[in-house]
Amino acid sequence: MKVMFENLGPIKKGRIELNRLNIFCGKNNTGKTYINYLIYTILTTINNLNFKNNKEFIKELPKDKREIEINLEEVLFKENYLKELLLNIEEKITERLPVIFSVSKDFFKNFKIKIDYDSINLNKKIHPNRFFFIGDHYGIIEKEGINIKIRLDEEFKNEIGETFDLDFNISRNQPNEIERINRVITNYIIAIIFNLKRVYPFPAERSGLAIFYNELLIRRSNILDSFVRENRDEEILKDMVSRYPKPINDYINFLSQMPRVMERQTRKNNKFIQLAEDIEKNFLCGEYKVKDNKKIVYVTENGKELELYTSSSLVKTVVGIINYLKYFAVKGDYFLIDEPELNLHPENQRKIARIFARMINYGINIVMTTHSPYIINELNNLIMLNKVSVTDKERIMNGNGIAEDSIIKIKDISSYLVKNNEIKEMNKGEFGLEVESFNETVDNLNNLSDDIYSSIED
Repeated sequence: MKVMFENLGPIKKGRIELNRLNIFCGKNNTGKTYINYLIYTILTTINNLNFKNNKEFIKELPKDKREIEINLEEVLFKENYLKELLLNIEEKITERLPVIFSVSKDFFKNFKIKIDYDSINLNKKIHPNRFFFIGDHYGIIEKEGINIKIRLDEEFKNEIGETFDLDFNISRNQPNEIERINRVITNYIIAIIFNLKRVYPFPAERSGLAIFYNELLIRRSNILDSFVRENRDEEILKDMVSRYPKPINDYINFLSQMPRVMERQTRKNNKFIQLAEDIEKNFLCGEYKVKDNKKIVYVTENGKELELYTSSSLVKTVVGIINYLKYFAVKGDYFLIDEPELNLHPENQRKIARIFARMINYGINIVMTTHSPYIINELNNLIMLNKVSVTDKERIMNGNGIAEDSIIKIKDISSYLVKNNEIKEMNKGEFGLEVESFNETVDNLNNLSDDIYSSIED
């Protein structure tokens, strides 16, 4: 999906294409976090879209037929349905953006966004055997070229035996059942076009939030109690409770549910859990546990128990990442992180780059902003390994502890430099990504060192 936008904070215009790994670099105060929050807004808007249109896929339930056939190609192209859908998404994004940033509407009054119609590739998005539930009847949506059939006969219940992710309960006795079935189909179309799952933001403030999230939640609860008792204005309440940008609020809520999830939820061992354990073993040197049913503590390798506020900055920074991988990660998720290098030694920055490479190979989509040449250079190493002979690759990987599933392809990466109020695509090729701002800084540093060194020698 390609997106064009204008007047996003300090960024006058930009064009981005979402990929499996999306990287944004640039100097401080250039607008990288704005882009991260915009992508968050786009993804969550699509996930929660209530598309109201006049399209009636069916006007009545058939009495003598077992199926209804809908030609998706005709719906999406011949009737401009997709264009209407994209326009609706663009309007919703513009409407929600100030809410996501927790600012006034005037802040983004000149903001514009356009989703590239031609970048929506439908033929790759239509999947067979998608199911939903309608009252006492199962419905099945099947692939027949680009045609979709919806069967509404109860005898298919035993044939199917399970439901698709999109669950809709519709009773045949309800007066608005046709409208609701049409909404089911609309949501299915949105699902097959964008194929999105959940969105998890990891803001740059995550280290501090790991310490204070309980206090922030208590404060919010006290404000709510006070307003309920005093019956005060709802808008004032909303302003006081929601002063943080939505991604930060999401992360606070994510942290707050972790003790409960860690205690109660068990997942079968999978690749994501193995990634989390690799982080614990290779650079956390400990693990997280729940204490007194309500708080997370860090336990060192020798069994010493530490509160998060007495632990290292590393421990506070990666607590959310590790627990996301252990208890939440699902293929198709969007993992949005600002400055993954935060509080990490250069060696660990290289390790986190390898973790990210494995995550995208396991199906997690990553959006990140970074100032770290170590992360970029390590990603470049993992890209270049594609070009090495089998013998040399095995030698290099074994000698440097690189897992086979850490190798990534340049085609799976979108990378951008934010500079001069615009977004530019980075140069990329078989040797990886070229970050102009990093190279300039390193060159200037080396030139200065050479100048000083030669002056000393003279």
